[in-house]
Amino acid sequence: MSSVLTRKLRRDLWRHRGQFAAVVLVLAIGVAVFIAASDAYRNLRDSFDQAYTSQRLPDVVVTGPRVGRLASDVRGLSGNPVVQTRTQADIGGRVADHTLLTRVVSVPDSGQPDVAAIAVRSGGLPGRGEVLVEQHLADHFLLGDTIDLQTPQGWRTVTVSGTGLSTEYFWPARSQQEIMTTAEQFGVVFAPARLARTLSNAPDHQLAVFARDREGASALVSEVRELATPAGLVVTTREDQPSYTALDQDVRAFGDFARFLPALFLIAGTVGAFILLPASCMPSGP
Repeated sequence: MSSVLTRKLRRDLWRHRGQFAAVVLVLAIGVAVFIAASDAYRNLRDSFDQAYTSQRLPDVVVTGPRVGRLASDVRGLSGNPVVQTRTQADIGGRVADHTLLTRVVSVPDSGQPDVAAIAVRSGGLPGRGEVLVEQHLADHFLLGDTIDLQTPQGWRTVTVSGTGLSTEYFWPARSQQEIMTTAEQFGVVFAPARLARTLSNAPDHQLAVFARDREGASALVSEVRELATPAGLVVTTREDQPSYTALDQDVRAFGDFARFLPALFLIAGTVGAFILLPASCMPSGP
């Protein structure tokens, strides 16, 4: 009896081979999309995680006057932290005849910062009297060798040493309230500490902290908050950092899409198996 049913099934499958092939194709596409989308999502997530680790995206940034006094205390907290003091100021910038808000972030007078290192894409780190321009700003304006910055003494033309990417500005957002800024409105430059002090009279003083022991990062953030909040200092965690937040949401959305689209194909193939293949293709009971 089983051999008769097997021959009948083969004849029916051959007779309706077009419908059967269509169902198999839809299922194959679903499996292929699932593999490709899942791999793409993992690669994207891993690429960001690797950049955040290698360039030491801060786990927490403390902002306020005399914040540098906390540096020695923070170094003794959980997670074997690396600490970097810096200044940050939003001033006017001008490229050709276009003006925009420009954020000046200080870096050491020589070498990379210990936290929030910069991936140099062209040229080199800024030397005396130079700035390194964030890549989005440089690409948008096809920036040349100089940029104008508005200092307390007036406009000053500053030499550009090169361009680079910082993990804090992979998505160049000014703040949580202004996530969707463009290079027409906002840009970032990195200046040696000595130069940065002359570009603004009232910069924000910051302490950027990164946990080398990643398992201790959460504890480090909590301990820094307990240390800084009573002193009236502003604490910004990685999850509140505008660029990280925007990109994390995009990556999560891509992950949801990577799961939804293959499921759609597989559901379509399953439904098609019942719609396209006639009942005669299914073996009947004895």
